[in-house]
Amino acid sequence: MIMPQDRRELEQHLTADLEATRRLYEVGNLCVRSDVDFQQCLDQLLDAAIAITGADKGNIQLPDPARSEGRRVGKECRFPWSAYH
Repeated sequence: MIMPQDRRELEQHLTADLEATRRLYEVGNLCVRSDVDFQQCLDQLLDAAIAITGADKGNIQLPDPARSEGRRVGKECRFPWSAYH
């Protein structure tokens, strides 16, 4: 038997999983469209990753053969509340 508190927690986890799946599905559908440029796809992917993980900010780096380090290609996102941490 599932207790009410356990049921609420389970529903919260399932809701979060469903939202994450929905966001990734939308980003996937966006990125396969021919009218969407690569940068827009990366920006939406980064936004989804930050939202799903609950991070304050993030960036995407792709390998750059001309440099020894990755080339930052995604925008860095910083949410307003991160300034107060």
